Amino acid sequence: MGNLEELKKIAADILYIDELEDLRDDAPLGDHGFSSIDYIDLCFELKSKISDKITPENLWPFDAMMTKEEYFVGDKWTSAGWNQVCDLLEISPDSDPMMPNELVVFFTPAVLSKRVAQIMNG
Repeated sequence: MGNLEELKKIAADILYIDELEDLRDDAPLGDHGFSSIDYIDLCFELKSKISDKITPENLWPFDAMMTKEEYFVGDKWTSAGWNQVCDLLEISPDSDPMMPNELVVFFTPAVLSKRVAQIMNG
């Protein structure tokens, strides 16, 4: 089973979703009521079932990045910070910088699966 399918199965179990088809690859998990507690559960399950390299801090590192002045100053990403966000999410650095709370639109099974692969390969 690939990372995407395994991630979707884990997320569906956490969210009590019976049919994996109801969990679209490109839909934010928040659309299904995914919470911060669910996030900790997801990270724990991914760590135990896919790779022990996965942690809450590295799966979705944007909160931690906001504490570093090289990435975030005041209420804005620095150029280096936005480039890092874009690299991690595989989006164009030419796009307008988004506020950190807006990044949840990328909190999808497809993007999280890519993050798992990045963590495992890097």
